[in-house]
Order: sequence, then structure tokens, then C-alpha cells
Amino acid sequence: TITTSELIQPPTVTVAGRAASVTCVDRVCTATITVIAGDASGDIDWTIASISDIAGNSGSGRSKTSEGTTDGTAVDLDTTALMLTSVSLASDNDSSLHAKTGDEVTLSIIASKAINVPTIVFTDAGGNVVADSRVTLVGSAGNTSFSAAFAVASGDTDGPVTISVDYSDSVGGNVGSTVSDVTDGTSVTIDTVPPVLSPVSISANPSTGGVGSVITVTFTPTEPLLPGSTVTIAGVAATDVAC
Repeated sequence: TITTSELIQPPTVTVAGRAASVTCVDRVCTATITVIAGDASGDIDWTIASISDIAGNSGSGRSKTSEGTTDGTAVDLDTTALMLTSVSLASDNDSSLHAKTGDEVTLSIIASKAINVPTIVFTDAGGNVVADSRVTLVGSAGNTSFSAAFAVASGDTDGPVTISVDYSDSVGGNVGSTVSDVTDGTSVTIDTVPPVLSPVSISANPSTGGVGSVITVTFTPTEPLLPGSTVTIAGVAATDVAC
């Protein structure tokens, strides 16, 4: 916006390297452009060419590099796309894909540029949102990396954890698209119910169970077990344990 000491003819103004649209009302002229994708990010350059009053008297122009604005104002152009370049979910369980009661589930994000503190929401398989009071968020406004974590409680519904991230950049306040998917294929499934063995049976071959007989214990777990299950029969570690 340009205010002159008297009425002038509309001046030639360049903003961000492009000719601006100029309108003048009384002694106030306004030069505008619409930001496009090709505009360079940073402090916007501008130039007002030599001015002339209605009678044709010439006056000096002005530019960002020569005298600048009279009130110190400036505009920082930000055309870098705002997005989350990395979104990853993990548990501190021995298996990072699973979380039992007490295990911590952590979401880690990296943004393409500095953002405000994001809003991160965890939801269990039953559609229950994890309360904010249970979530610990690490990171400050102006950072690009943040993490949020919560400890699994016995009341959380078993199944996959889903996430939602809302964020905005810390300079222009541009709002990014809500993110609900990870970028690296990671996932965490809550499992708070201990496995149960049922039915369980024991047999011998031959059935007399004498010297040389093979004793077999057969059991069916309610869910898959980790490899390396230990079975002891008559005080002896069983071999060939397979599930």
C-alpha cells in the first residue's frame, strides 16, 4: 500500500518479480499479486518505479533494498508444501507390533517444515479415544519432530491402534491435511488378555507308559504363542515342542 503527498498517476510496481495490479484512490495506491506455486519462499522483493503526479512532475520510486517500507513491515512468503514426511507407530514391547497392559505405544512424526504443537489422537479398536491426560507429547512449537505416547491400560480394547494428527505450520499458520496413516507400514495391536491353554491332554506310546515310551502333552492355546515355549514332563524338559 502506497500513500503519496499528492495525487499521482498509477505507478509501475513489481512484487516477487512480477508486475502487480495497481489501483489508486485519491492519494492511496494499492499494488497486489496473487501468490503462485512458482514464487520463491522468503522475504518478498518489491519495487515501485519512478512516480509522476497528474501534471507530469516526476518523483523517486522506492524498493525493498532501497529505503524499504516506511513502517518496517515485510511479508515472508512460504510456498513450501506442508506435510508430514514421516509417521511411525511402535510399542516398547519385545515385539514392537504388539502392546500388553503397561506397554508404551509411541507415535513419531516429522514435518516438512516447522509446525505448531500438533494435536495427536490415539483410538483403540473399540473406538475409544485415549484421554489427553494419558498422552505424553514431546516437542515444542517451531520444531519439525514430535512424538506422543501412552501406556496401555487394562480397559483398552484389544486390536489395532489408530491415530489422527492435525497440524499447522508455525510461520504462516497454514493447516495441513489430517493424517491417519503411517508412512512406513508400522502398526501396534493391543493385547491385554493372557493366553489360556484349553484343552490340555497327555498320552503315551505305547499306552503302558513304560521305559522307552514316548509321552506327549497336547495343548491348544487361545491365541498364537511366541516361539520357544517350555514344556516339562515328569521333571524333564520336553523336546520337539511345536505350536
